[in-house]
Amino acid sequence: RLMMIAPIPEALRGPIERGEIGGRTVQLTESGTVETVRYEPSPLAADQVRVRTVRSTISSGTEMTFYGKSATNAYLHKHWNEELRLFGPGTASMAYPLVIGYRASGEVIESASPSVPVGARIYGSWRHTELVSLPADVARAQSLPDGLSWDDGVDVAQMGPICVNAAAYGEDEHDGAPAVVFGAGVVGLLTAQVVRATGADPVYVVDRLPSRLAIASSIGFEPIDASDANLDVAATLKR
Repeated sequence: RLMMIAPIPEALRGPIERGEIGGRTVQLTESGTVETVRYEPSPLAADQVRVRTVRSTISSGTEMTFYGKSATNAYLHKHWNEELRLFGPGTASMAYPLVIGYRASGEVIESASPSVPVGARIYGSWRHTELVSLPADVARAQSLPDGLSWDDGVDVAQMGPICVNAAAYGEDEHDGAPAVVFGAGVVGLLTAQVVRATGADPVYVVDRLPSRLAIASSIGFEPIDASDANLDVAATLKR
């Protein structure tokens, strides 16, 4: 439901003032309901850009732990100790209303930086909100290439860094050598492409589902069908 809210909830004052929330915004309430409210966006700071969200994707895992009357997320029930990086007793680290977010893509509609023009397409990780302010250097680094759609952008926003990290932790040992990726889902196929782009050859992709293996093969990877009970996957890869 859409409503106008004049007062700014204390829990959201900081994010709104920093430009992280603006315009129509989805928020969760303590009663377990989901509502759409409208917050006046804060003025754009120097060397920032304002992005209008075009796509915003819900996490079916972490985000859903904040949802409903029986929300289980630990931040709602325990205090996060940043020094120890552990949850412990004390005041809960998060309070309602909650404006959460996962991955998104959008278009620059206002710019205070000559290096990021209005109309630029951006991907990133921000809340389920209509308007968000980003530093210009972040917007430049997260420019969505022309060949990718808004839907592609929300996948790159969250899964792209995960896949790049998978290759980066290899510390270039895969450069010029074979590599194996287990799982030909979205993350697996993106990881395989990053590994190949950073020097691995050939790249084997292991899965049990024919449809996934067909996609892997169609984009130039060596598929390994792990559903075959007579196939020793480890020995096959070693040979």
